[in-house]
Amino acid sequence: MHKIKMILILVMMFFSIGKSAVVIKLGSYSHRGNLAKQITLLRDDISSNTHIIEENDMFKGYSSEFDTREEASAQLHLYQEIFTDAYIMQSTNIDKNSNIKSIKPIKQIKEIEEVKKEPQKKQNPLDYRYKDRIEITPSDEVMTPVSYSNGVSSLGDIIKGNTFYICPHKINSNGDKLLIEAKFSQETQVTYKTIVGKVPSLSMAYIVHKERLYFTRSQRVNPYQYSQLDDRLFDYYVISKWSRGKKISKMRYYKKLENAKSYLDSLHF
Repeated sequence: MHKIKMILILVMMFFSIGKSAVVIKLGSYSHRGNLAKQITLLRDDISSNTHIIEENDMFKGYSSEFDTREEASAQLHLYQEIFTDAYIMQSTNIDKNSNIKSIKPIKQIKEIEEVKKEPQKKQNPLDYRYKDRIEITPSDEVMTPVSYSNGVSSLGDIIKGNTFYICPHKINSNGDKLLIEAKFSQETQVTYKTIVGKVPSLSMAYIVHKERLYFTRSQRVNPYQYSQLDDRLFDYYVISKWSRGKKISKMRYYKKLENAKSYLDSLHF
């Protein structure tokens, strides 16, 4: 009787997991208006089914829930046309206590722009009805989910004593998929452990000098081969590898293993 009960519990767990809803995470932004403006670039029927969640002073964009991962996978490429790092995740990962705000970005942005065009000499009391809506920050720059922190950390402060999950910045085939755990000590040692791919695990010495990261397995450093920080995004850093003045590759240094795996899992070839 006990065995039958256990089997029934396992079956129920299997079906509950199989039917758990998923969402597509678009990205994390420091300004809600910038995220909303990016959403308007999506196809109309896609952009109207999005949500913005405010959490820890960041604004995170999500699609509406899908019943299955297969349904989300069929739509993922539409979101990735604008949000290149969009990936599928369990909807239960979204903090249910967060301030969830459903928006219809295209309609709201047009309404705001019309209000801003009105003469500013006399304030229209009706304009207050827009005070809680999305504010758009005019900018000609390409909007990226930059993580704004207090001050700008140096490359040494970013690297030393931290663990990253590294994968290629651009992946064009399943054979290109690679994920490596990199543990940087506070001193001069880094240990690489391969999670996805066939690159052997290893340890080597490193040194950060004038915002350049050098690696060596001997006592000498090649001044012509180094890595440097290209960009700081909310979920990861982009670090490029250089050899004799030429950029030869770019890697993503993810702070969390879950985000790195989700990025790789979202790529289908």
